Order: sequence, then structure tokens, then C-alpha cells
Amino acid sequence: MKKTKMLFCMALFCCFSMVANSQIDHPDNNQVQFSRLYFGMGGGGCTQGYSLGLNGSVVFTNSWGMTLGYDYYSFQSVLLPQDYQSGLKFGDPFSGDNLPQDKIHSISFCLDKQFASRYRRLHFGLDFGPTYVNYVQKYYRINPNPGWLGSNYLVNESSESSIGLFLKVKADFAFAKYLGAQLALIANANDTKSYLGWELNLLFGKLM
Repeated sequence: MKKTKMLFCMALFCCFSMVANSQIDHPDNNQVQFSRLYFGMGGGGCTQGYSLGLNGSVVFTNSWGMTLGYDYYSFQSVLLPQDYQSGLKFGDPFSGDNLPQDKIHSISFCLDKQFASRYRRLHFGLDFGPTYVNYVQKYYRINPNPGWLGSNYLVNESSESSIGLFLKVKADFAFAKYLGAQLALIANANDTKSYLGWELNLLFGKLM
């Protein structure tokens, strides 16, 4: 765990250093200026499940920036037995059933490269950088005494963390100066649980 945290901190420092150095256009001009500053929240779909997320981005005048994001992913348990019976309990409001769900918590710190379009309200972007991934996986033991309303399996969970690479290709559209929307395709490659997905976010902040 200590090694994982150290690698993540080193990657964060490298990303921050690259963005800071890219801001120095001239040796005698070190003033940092930004052209866009916004926050996003929304959700989407990932491999066999759904996602929810929060993120914040700052874009400097040279079209480079930084994005800090948190994403939550939920999908049907990988180790779910075929004969699993849930018993009486409330289901997941998003998944539409009451089957156990595996979960991923992801924190990413990315370099953000922006590409302007011919339309002032539309921007394209590419986020790439390190991500800290915590994978919570369900595992099962046969329930010796399920009773009338209980499940035929006892459900427990284990947690595993790793460092990976996060990639997002996005399109931002500003409805107004301080309100917009974002459509994005995402990929998270790591040693614990890699996945692909898409997101639709509502944006707030300085967009134009």
C-alpha cells in the first residue's frame, strides 16, 4: 500500500510540473492565466454496469490544463454463483435488480489538452494521467441456515488497490457562459480491474 501511494504521489508531481512548465511562454513572463475553469457532475455506463462522477478542470491560455476527478462504478459481481438467491431485500435503484454489485472507486489527476473548434461554444479535450483505483469485490459462502426469507449465500467483500492510467476523450458544449454539458469516452487501465465506459456530465463554471 505504501508503495502504491508513493507511486501515485510521484505521478501527481510529474503531471503538475509539466503543466507548470508549459505555462512559461517567455522567460520574463511567469504569470499563470487560465481561460476556462469549471466543475462537472453526472453519470454514464461502463463495462457491465453504471458510473457516477465528479470532476474539476482548469485550462490555461496555452490550451493545457489539469483535471481532478472522482468516479464510482458499480457492476454485477464477477464471482456471483449461478444458483444465487438473494432472499428478501431491497435492490440497487440503478442496476434494476437486487444482485450483489462489485464497486470501483477511482481518483484521477490528469493533464488536460484542449482543442478549439470553429464554434466558440464547442471544445474538444484529451485527459490522460495516473489514477488510484480501489476495487471492492464480493465473495460468497454457502449459508447453512438461510431461513424462509434469507439468501442461500453469505456475502462478504474484499478490497484491493492499485495505480493505473486514466484516459478520457471529451467534447464540451457551452449552453451559456457558465453552463454546459460534456460527453466523454473513458478508459482505465490498471492491475486490479480495467474498464471502458462513457459519461454525460453537466458543467458549471467559466466555459467561454
